[in-house]
Amino acid sequence: MEGVRVINIMADGTICNDLSHYLDDHELPENVMRLIADFIREGARQGENQNRT
Repeated sequence: MEGVRVINIMADGTICNDLSHYLDDHELPENVMRLIADFIREGARQGENQNRT
C-alpha cells in the first residue's frame, strides 16, 4: 500500500526490516514463548467451550 510504513519491533526490542531472516539468528525470550503457548492453550479452551454450547 502506498504511503504506509511498517516497523517490525520484535519481542527483544530490536527493529527488523526482513522478518524472513529474524529467527535465523534470534531466539525469542522465554517469557514470550510462554505467552505464545498460553495464548494457544486459551484459544483451544475457548474453542472447546464454544463447541459444547
